[in-house]
Amino acid sequence: MVGNSNIGTYKFGSSMTASSTPFGTGYRPTNISNPDLKWESSVQYNGGIDLGLFSDRISLSVDAYYKTTKDLLLQVSIPSYLGGSTYDDIQSPVANIGKMDNKGFDISLSTHNIKGKNLNWTSNLIFSLNRGKVIALNDDSQALYGKLNWYSEFQTATITKVGQPLGVFYGYQTEGIFKDKADILNHAVQKADPQNSKINYVNKTGGVWVGDIKFVDRNDDGVIDTKDQTIIGNPNPDFTFGFNNNITYKDFDLAFSITGSVGGDILNYARVLTEGQTSIWTNQSVDVVNRAKIGLKDATGSATDPDNVYLLNPNATVPRAATNDVNRNNRMSDRFIEDGSYVRLSNISLGYTFPKVLTKKMKIDKLRVYASAQNLLTITGYSGYDPEIGSYNQSAQLQNIDMGHYPTPRMFTFGINLGF
Repeated sequence: MVGNSNIGTYKFGSSMTASSTPFGTGYRPTNISNPDLKWESSVQYNGGIDLGLFSDRISLSVDAYYKTTKDLLLQVSIPSYLGGSTYDDIQSPVANIGKMDNKGFDISLSTHNIKGKNLNWTSNLIFSLNRGKVIALNDDSQALYGKLNWYSEFQTATITKVGQPLGVFYGYQTEGIFKDKADILNHAVQKADPQNSKINYVNKTGGVWVGDIKFVDRNDDGVIDTKDQTIIGNPNPDFTFGFNNNITYKDFDLAFSITGSVGGDILNYARVLTEGQTSIWTNQSVDVVNRAKIGLKDATGSATDPDNVYLLNPNATVPRAATNDVNRNNRMSDRFIEDGSYVRLSNISLGYTFPKVLTKKMKIDKLRVYASAQNLLTITGYSGYDPEIGSYNQSAQLQNIDMGHYPTPRMFTFGINLGF
């Protein structure tokens, strides 16, 4: 049984923050404290096998594990009247409120592919697979929500509940863009008509309009509301891998490493801002060329007449520009969830070691020159800068959320190794 040291500091207490008041500077707690907080603890069972074949030309190691973690340290979701609804409210406490299972296996395969007088080649392949699931909370019928910020309707990004992995993406499903008035009226109500609550209010500034996003009515009640939210992605990859190689030919040496991840989703939050289409400041992305464009059936007719407008580009993926976004096109939805799979040439180096016949004359024991590159090539379908995201604000509930993540830099190194 072991604990988890990667939990941050002072989670049990409550620090103070200064606030201006009519009577001078005042102080209040920044969060609700929890003096009863204790360590997370994990119990893990492992079973494995190691094999060496053909005088260890092939080595295989397989390790399977089953791990149960209890007393998970998670931030409690509390009602807005207790705080936490804006940035300067007293924030909710961290508590030991969960239990989680993880199971999987790790495989390492090492091979000596070529073993000769002048040429040698060794490889190492690493494969890891993990499946995690929450099996208990303080109230199994409830859920914990991972929030990004206080100032946006987009703040709830993930949900943690029994039977699901930790911090899966949560929001609305989409089904394209409204093409014309009939398309809006035949869809579930996203903004009710003041005269008839059972149909959409078709209005350019005060209701739903051509070019707005269509959201899926999952519960078939004819209304788009919070009951239609569902799990829309999983940040946890199906598996990860690494492939390392070392090749030597006489005095030359070459080494390279390939890493990859398959199946983990990414919430590209940067697109909410760059494709927002709600102001001149939120349409900076080149992707806005795919925004919805509105055409007029009668060029001399009104652009606010719903019978006179239609969608010029039916394959558009970005909603219309609207400073008054009544339809809430930018709410948390699968629009911003992307596949984060990637393969990366993470490191490659080439070196040459001078023969000892030459180095001895210079009274040098070893002389090697080399050149290396890191992050040289990444193959991915992700539209952001870098598919390796990690956690946001070091929260286990907010994994793979790209809030403008600084990409891994590409670096080139040239060097000389001297040994005396």
